[in-house]
Amino acid sequence: MAIKPIHNPAQGKLRVVGFISGSGKTLWKAFELQKELEAAWEGSPFEICGVFSSDPGASGVASAAEYGIPSASLDIRKYYAYRGAKLKDRDVRREYDAEAARMIAEFNPDLVLLAGYVWATTDILLNKYMFINVHPADLTRQENGDRLFAGPNGVGDALSAREPYLRSSSHIATPELDGGPLLVISPKIPVDYGKAGEYDEKEFMKYYLRLVNAQSREVGARTIYEIAMGHFARNEEGKVFYRDSEAPMGISIESWDQNTPRYARNTSALLNPKSIAVIGASAKGGIGHAIVKNIEAVDFQGTAYAVNRSGDDVLSTPGYTSILEIPGDVDMAVITVPSQYVLQVAEECGQKGVKAVVCISAGFKEVGAQGEKAQEELLRIVNRYNMRLLGPNCMGVSNNNASVRLNTTILHDIPLDGNIAFVSQSGGLGAVLLDYAEHLGIGFSSIVSLGNQADITVNDILPLLAEDPQTEVILLYLEQIPDFQRFAGISARISKDKPIVLLKAGRTDAGAAAAGSHT
Repeated sequence: MAIKPIHNPAQGKLRVVGFISGSGKTLWKAFELQKELEAAWEGSPFEICGVFSSDPGASGVASAAEYGIPSASLDIRKYYAYRGAKLKDRDVRREYDAEAARMIAEFNPDLVLLAGYVWATTDILLNKYMFINVHPADLTRQENGDRLFAGPNGVGDALSAREPYLRSSSHIATPELDGGPLLVISPKIPVDYGKAGEYDEKEFMKYYLRLVNAQSREVGARTIYEIAMGHFARNEEGKVFYRDSEAPMGISIESWDQNTPRYARNTSALLNPKSIAVIGASAKGGIGHAIVKNIEAVDFQGTAYAVNRSGDDVLSTPGYTSILEIPGDVDMAVITVPSQYVLQVAEECGQKGVKAVVCISAGFKEVGAQGEKAQEELLRIVNRYNMRLLGPNCMGVSNNNASVRLNTTILHDIPLDGNIAFVSQSGGLGAVLLDYAEHLGIGFSSIVSLGNQADITVNDILPLLAEDPQTEVILLYLEQIPDFQRFAGISARISKDKPIVLLKAGRTDAGAAAAGSHT
């Protein structure tokens, strides 16, 4: 059954309106993320385009004016009082929601974030816009199909039930209070019931409510970002998918320090590392040995290490038995061990704090179902430690900038220096093209072999090349273009200053069969 993203980035930035009744801190956390992303090369995939408040005097309305964001307000208490109705009157609420819908129409939103907006909405609004609610409780906790801690007192109910931990949840809002598919669940907040004797009941709850509210702000911002990137999707039955995998309970964040979004990771360490460890480099020869030889041949401007079982030095490069034994930081690890040892090595790289991993080793998705499972586990390790992964099944990366002098490729000959950046998904064809280039006297600024593109894709490399002063032309050989809309947007921007030459393989039956070795 086909799935459709909640928001398709090809349609432009996700336009978000925040519904607030107080300070709107959850909305402003998303706005803070928006400003951070706007400073990045690709910009922000979403924008806060308006604010609606049920209280014209709410501090969040003043904040909107300060930030230059348009706002609209309709006092809900006066609205009900004028009609002589109680706040639970759903008929009056439908009238109120119709007026609210009219007021926010001028903001042209794609999505509405209920950021501290405690009043339950009706289908008048829900049928018109996608609403995302952030609830200060763990909505994954269920009994007989009911969410145990839904409702206005989620934290209090969870504490009364003596829950061992508290969490915050985001979900797609429905007419059912705190109903709808789950999206993002915050890390756990352990509850110390021993502290209950130090506070009265209300103060004890307030203490933990503050902690949960802080998580809610992170959850709201992360949810908006993931939706804006097109990572959340639904099928015709309404089931939620995250990055094409079914997510019936949303995605659970165990720690904000793990599985950070790609924009927050150090991708630039791939082309500009200060230190490198080649894992699987033997003094007796082999692929790792060849890579160490190339690193030394180009006079790498950082520090290099070799890792092998014996801890032997390789050529002039000092050896260690494990990356964990290397003193100081390691920016990049180049993995050349057999595939059955890659996961263990990747785990150690994460523990070491490595920023970028280049996996030369083959034996992953390109070899079938078992290899695909291994690649998925490799990616889980990479994400847990916030690393970036080039490959697996690639031939490495080089950067001829004089301040870097990097060559971690398995190429027999060192490519000439020049102003062409070459990005190839095929290592074999890439090597052949480089051989011809040498005969033609063509030089390169950078060479990147993508391999299986399990993590880093051509879309992650292009912004780095855009900022590289030595690169004047970009040559691409691709068998597959992941996230084509993102590729088109990035390429359009870069090609205004630097020509991009693309050879797309796999358009014939024979080409598609060859491309299958990676895709």
